[in-house]
Amino acid sequence: MSGKRQADERFSIASFLDLSGRVALITGGAQGMGRAIAKTLSEAGAISIVGDIQPHTPDEELKNVKEIDFDVTDEEIVRKRIHEITKDFGKIDILVNNAGVIYKELVEDLDMARWQKVIDVNLTGPTICTKAVIPAMKKNNWGRIINISSTAAYLASPRYSAWSRLTLR
Repeated sequence: MSGKRQADERFSIASFLDLSGRVALITGGAQGMGRAIAKTLSEAGAISIVGDIQPHTPDEELKNVKEIDFDVTDEEIVRKRIHEITKDFGKIDILVNNAGVIYKELVEDLDMARWQKVIDVNLTGPTICTKAVIPAMKKNNWGRIINISSTAAYLASPRYSAWSRLTLR
C-alpha cells in the first residue's frame, strides 16, 4: 500500500464510523470546519444537510450533501427547515450546531449590535436548533446533538472581546 493511501486511511475519521442511512444537519456548513464536518459525515455514509446563510461554494467532492438556506437565529425558519428535512428524508438523526460569528474589536470599541449578533448566533441559535430537532429525534428513538464551541474562552485576547476573557495590561 502506498504511503499516501495509508496516511489517508489512517487519518480519515469517516473510516471509523458507519453512519449509513443517518441524516445529519450541520449548521454553518458552507465553509471551513462546518464544510469539513459535512464531508466527513457524508464519507461515513450519512446524508449531510448543510444549512447556512452564506453562499455555498460548489464542491464536487461532497457526496450525499444537500445545501439549504438556514438562519439559526430565526425560530420560524428553523422549525420550517427541520420539518422539510423530516418530510424529505423521513427523519433527522444528527444535529451539529456549528454556526458561529466573531468580530475582532476591543471591548471599549465593541458595537452592541455586533455583541447581540454574537449572542444570537453563537448561543441562542444552537438552542433554537436543538429545541426544533428534539421531537423528530424522540419520534425515532435515536439522535445525536453535537455543539461546537471555541477554546477562545480560555485564551485572553483583547481583540476578541465578545469571545474571550478580557485582560488589562
